[in-house]
Amino acid sequence: MASDLTSDLILFLAKANLALAAAVVLVLILRKPARAAFGARSAYALWLVAPLSTLALLVPARTITAPLEPVRPTRAIVGAPSEAASSVVTSMKASGASATLVAARLPEAALALWILVALGALAVQAERQRRFVRSLGRLSATDETGLVWSDRPGVGPAVIGAVAPRVVLPADFAERFSPEEQTLILAHEKNHLAAGDAQINAIVTALRCLFWFNPLVHVGAAFARIDQEIACDAAVLARHPKTRRAYGEAMLKTQLAPCAPPLGCCWPASANNQLKERFTLLAHHHANRRRHLAGAAAVAVLSLSAGVAAWAAQPPQVVQQSPDQAKRAVARHLSQPLFDAVQARDVASVRELIALGANANAVLPGDGSPLIEASRRGQLEVVQMLLAAGADPDLAVRGDGAPLIQASLSGNLDIVRLLVERGADIEVFVPGDETPLINAAQAGNLGVVEYLVQRGADVNRAVQANAGQMRSPLGEARRNGHGDVAAYLKSRGARG
Repeated sequence: MASDLTSDLILFLAKANLALAAAVVLVLILRKPARAAFGARSAYALWLVAPLSTLALLVPARTITAPLEPVRPTRAIVGAPSEAASSVVTSMKASGASATLVAARLPEAALALWILVALGALAVQAERQRRFVRSLGRLSATDETGLVWSDRPGVGPAVIGAVAPRVVLPADFAERFSPEEQTLILAHEKNHLAAGDAQINAIVTALRCLFWFNPLVHVGAAFARIDQEIACDAAVLARHPKTRRAYGEAMLKTQLAPCAPPLGCCWPASANNQLKERFTLLAHHHANRRRHLAGAAAVAVLSLSAGVAAWAAQPPQVVQQSPDQAKRAVARHLSQPLFDAVQARDVASVRELIALGANANAVLPGDGSPLIEASRRGQLEVVQMLLAAGADPDLAVRGDGAPLIQASLSGNLDIVRLLVERGADIEVFVPGDETPLINAAQAGNLGVVEYLVQRGADVNRAVQANAGQMRSPLGEARRNGHGDVAAYLKSRGARG
């Protein structure tokens, strides 16, 4: 069992790795055209395709049912084996057992190696985060929520943390930047906080650790950071469209970190090759609502399509069934159609569904069984077909009674006779639905009452109803004004 779970987990990780790699390639191809067509924020949103393609694999794959292959008997070996032959057989069995043991442990060893390296990658990222925070020097919080000051000049601005991210400002923030530049920088960093970019970067870091051996995941993470910063630029300039020059000057004065923190937001010096592109794009960021909505719609369609494609690319799960299992599965699927056909009085469909293997004893919550429904509706031919198909005449369902109870209530004497002849219990009791005789007396069906009494129904049997009161055949006949039924019951010894 544990080995199967391990194999399933390895298979999922392998499929997720392929889906993630394909999604990264797709986004790398589309990011610049998407930016040109819909804007920088839509290009950044494209990276949602990657995790959604992976999550789509959690949806169970298609299932194909195949018949179970019969076991073919092996030919018996005639004659007693020689000692040499016995030695060879024993050796082959030992070798086969060893090979089987090794094969069984391979998935566990592979998963252990995967987890070990992933933990090592996580330790490396934790060390990178520690060094980055240490490079900021001593930090002190301000009265303004989310802002902390460093005691060192030239160490930001930047966002650090993931659970409760904070904006770190350098000690010379006021001297290095003009008031207008300070406003724009704070708007940039606070936009990172509002957009959840620090949390997104933490998820990307986790994916890099989990899929440590896939170079496309690391390349995608680097370009996602770049698109993140460019999207943040676009968001700030959409609110401050007349400050492009001041924004560009503030960017030039910002001290770049050697590398971006795993938990946080900062433009790394390693991305200097894309810094020129970032400056160039400052003149192309425009607030256009229609363009933004069109981009959001395009990203949503692409993400959904990529998720469906990743799911559809999974090999179908083959489930082998024995003939008996296949019959039970067919019976389960045909239960509701059979009940619907009985309700619709469609005799031909009932006959066809029974021939296909529908379960005549299926119980549908809130509806009862096909035989109960046919008895309630007085469908003698359908009752005959269901009984011939193996329907239980005593199958009772709380809230729907039993076949004989419903037939007695509806007053169909032919169905009552048929059910009793097929072994239905004359005294069947279902709480809330009482007994056949009580129901027949309540409905005033004298012929049914006479038949049940003649077959041994107890005329003095009283049962407790839902409301707590006691009900008896004579009491129900009197309460509902059926004098002929009451007189008959009294002539057969009913009291009260």
